[in-house]
Amino acid sequence: MTPATKKHQQLILLEPEKAALLDKLAASTRIPKQVLLREAVDDLLALNGLGDFSVRVPAVRKALKKARVQLVLYRREIVDRKLGATPERNCDEAIATIDAAREEFGD
Repeated sequence: MTPATKKHQQLILLEPEKAALLDKLAASTRIPKQVLLREAVDDLLALNGLGDFSVRVPAVRKALKKARVQLVLYRREIVDRKLGATPERNCDEAIATIDAAREEFGD
């Protein structure tokens, strides 16, 4: 039995605009739509405690952690040099956004 036959086929109805955006995403990422949709279902189930996240979510979490550390270090450098408040405020906002995303995804 091939892997494709081990899957249960589901009908999905999308608004035309969303279907067009999904087509565009699949074309730009070169990831088949069926793979994108399976990962979306995996992530939805995991968010509701019914499965594991797709491989992309841990990668995004890792990138967020790395970006936060880099921003904190950059902000400290700015404050140490006393270059002004604008870059500092931008860093603070970026750090807050990353922290909010981490809280939302329970990380």
